[in-house]
Amino acid sequence: MENKNMKYGLIGGTVIVWGLIVYRVSAGLSGPDVSPAPAPKPHVTAPVPRNDSFVLYADYPDPFIPEKDSLDEIDLKKNVTAAPGSPGGISGAVPSNGGQPGAMTGGPKPPTALETLKSILQYEGMVGNASKKLKIAIVTLHGQEQLVREKEKVDEIIIKKIERDRIGVVYKGRYFEVLRQEK
Repeated sequence: MENKNMKYGLIGGTVIVWGLIVYRVSAGLSGPDVSPAPAPKPHVTAPVPRNDSFVLYADYPDPFIPEKDSLDEIDLKKNVTAAPGSPGGISGAVPSNGGQPGAMTGGPKPPTALETLKSILQYEGMVGNASKKLKIAIVTLHGQEQLVREKEKVDEIIIKKIERDRIGVVYKGRYFEVLRQEK
């Protein structure tokens, strides 16, 4: 007898489970019950007092930008277009006022970075070792001869490139080429 009771219990459970499945599927196909939506409430905002504003000053160095002495020459050459063979041994940008000091302001003009560089730096020559790919420039800086390597910083001047007849330097954020002085 126990088998008959178990059999009727399983049949009844199966009918109930399948009945629930059919009910859920038919309720899902008929769509949601549509009831009237409540009227939307007006959006109320609180007045913002004017003294709750602030200004953000970003006066800190960017940690992802390298320091000035590691800038590439390409970026620096974009700022200054070099004119080879300029008088004075240094080639650089021509002033926008046609090269006349004080043409726009009417008074004497302060010395530019190019003029200042001409007065403090002279390129004398180069010493090199081809097997070690080592180049050392002999420069006169503030009247004193010094030996400098590429990518070395002396005072405000960064030596970027050393060649036989010229050196490339960065002075006050601008790239200049200093030609060798012929004696």
